[in-house]
Amino acid sequence: MDGVRNETNSQPSVVIQVRDLLTSQGGLALPAEPPPLAVTPSVKWAKERYGMHAVVNTSIDKAPDGGLLKEMIGFLHHNEVVTPPDNTRLTLLVEGTREQAVLLTDLVFAVRARRPAAPASGIEVFSAQLFHKVEPKWFYADLTRQDRVPVRPNSARGERGEFPYSVHVREPEHFAVDLELGDQEVEWVAELHWTCAGRSGALEISNQGAPFVSRPALGRPRYDWDFNTHQWRRV
Repeated sequence: MDGVRNETNSQPSVVIQVRDLLTSQGGLALPAEPPPLAVTPSVKWAKERYGMHAVVNTSIDKAPDGGLLKEMIGFLHHNEVVTPPDNTRLTLLVEGTREQAVLLTDLVFAVRARRPAAPASGIEVFSAQLFHKVEPKWFYADLTRQDRVPVRPNSARGERGEFPYSVHVREPEHFAVDLELGDQEVEWVAELHWTCAGRSGALEISNQGAPFVSRPALGRPRYDWDFNTHQWRRV
């Protein structure tokens, strides 16, 4: 069933579509019926740290004092790169729509195409301003070789939990998946598999039915604001 939920990405040219791939019970296909889940996805470039963090399309000598919040907000607003997006992280907020628990059995990436990646555009800047953050369950998916890739716990972020997880109307889950691309540009869709009360299905997460395109940050300079020297420092 199409149109379970559409969400607009932070990149204005991308609309994320979630659709029901398959719903079955006892091996038999069921009539169209909404799955017992609400999924709010977001696809963006991976921000490894929390703070004022962005890719901009200008040179570092035009960046303001990284410790000045108002100036940095204005700088990022006028210079942040929005196309082409890197799409190197998928985040999902998954909510049950009923009291009965829904078991999330797996999250799988299906690779549709790979090709050599071009050098990345822009520069990456980071200033450690303080922001409230909600910590998700961290996973990663290596999309460099296999065409169907189940996610794995991201041990680099201290994550040890594995699927399955369960959700219901008062207990959602928040997942973040970092994508390993190597030196390739990769096209993919994701599938969230679930089961509940004898029914099972999969929700496909795509770019309006087409694959997402993820690009590695090849050759992109990275700069941190140094609060001791009050200068931008390449890292």
